[in-house]
Amino acid sequence: MKQMAEAQKSAAAVKAAMEQAMMIRTSLPW
Repeated sequence: MKQMAEAQKSAAAVKAAMEQAMMIRTSLPW
């Protein structure tokens, strides 16, 4: 059970990081 929660947490962190990277990329002029 704990392992599943940790996996979910890391998956959410990866998703957030990807969204942040996309935002940064779209805000760049090039």
